[in-house]
Amino acid sequence: SPTTCHYSCPGGYWKDTTNRICAPCNIACATCSDGTHTSCSSCRTGYFLQPSSTTCLNSCPAGYGGDSSTNTCVACYPYCSVCHGSSYTQCTACNAGYFLYPASLSPTTCYHTCPGGYWKDTTNHICAPCNDACVACSDGTHTTCSSCKTGYFLQPSSTICLNSCPNGYWRDSSANTCSPCHTYCSVCHGSSYVQCTACN
Repeated sequence: SPTTCHYSCPGGYWKDTTNRICAPCNIACATCSDGTHTSCSSCRTGYFLQPSSTTCLNSCPAGYGGDSSTNTCVACYPYCSVCHGSSYTQCTACNAGYFLYPASLSPTTCYHTCPGGYWKDTTNHICAPCNDACVACSDGTHTTCSSCKTGYFLQPSSTICLNSCPNGYWRDSSANTCSPCHTYCSVCHGSSYVQCTACN
């Protein structure tokens, strides 16, 4: 009530002893000791109490995320460089040595490995998709595959996935590899000498 004197002030106000009134806190503060955003003891929605501080800001420093349930900045899990909570599943960016999982799987998780079909992009700290030809790879090209998708074949003594095989090899769809022809064949469609289409 504007005409009532009290010993204390309600939440969202501070004791202005000069004017002897309950003055409103700064818009960022839910509770405060003066009218600035740097003397808050708790923050309003959309603002976060900074680490080891009485300041309310609308963002948190690196290594901290804004916890909307408490309106405070909480330390990120050690895997995360940017986060919105303290768990390794609440990351938006990862520290070196950790990789943000793909959006289709767990887009807020940092982990030290990547799932099948993805490679560790150490520049961006993300799990980046392998080339369309690869099931597993060490980068995003079709030349660094350890296994190939259906319709592609791991080339002999190589990490390349192509949709064909060189002479002397046949397309082994059971393993998605180029398997050697029988020694009698220069071109074949299977490993037996009766599966030749051209002879040595």
